[in-house]
Amino acid sequence: MTSFKEEIEKRLKDNVYTIVPKSDKKLKLKEEQSDVNYEIEVSKSSNVEMIVINLSVLKKEAKYLKNPPQDCDYIVVNYEQKIVYLIELKKSSGSSSAFEINEQLKAGFEWLNHIFFIINYGKENDFRVFKICLKTSSRTNIRDYYVPNEHGVYNFNGNSLSLVY
Repeated sequence: MTSFKEEIEKRLKDNVYTIVPKSDKKLKLKEEQSDVNYEIEVSKSSNVEMIVINLSVLKKEAKYLKNPPQDCDYIVVNYEQKIVYLIELKKSSGSSSAFEINEQLKAGFEWLNHIFFIINYGKENDFRVFKICLKTSSRTNIRDYYVPNEHGVYNFNGNSLSLVY
């Protein structure tokens, strides 16, 4: 069986994903909409390669969709350690409720399953999945980052995120 990376490269268009090499310790995620534009920096372990899937680009490339369903912003896959991060970026804490954010992240999980189907990679149950919401302009200081909320979402504040595991 071919690897997760090989299947992504073989079946998805290059503009849908980015491969972040082991040598890179950081990657950037951008939120670009008509009313908001910002970028966050994500730290990663230097000994793992990651794949970043931009769901908004994936949906644009899926020409069969007339009215695409909702999603989260990014799916980041650490395929070597079998970890998936579903990431939703928000400008402020007041932009969406915890329930709405969870719905977007749940939709991101459905997109993840769709991607596993597309690339014919039937090992999705081998991956641990973390739902993350990063609020870049939040005034609230979240002290315990390692405890998910009632929806299983890990909330972070600021312009950076660490996925060092």
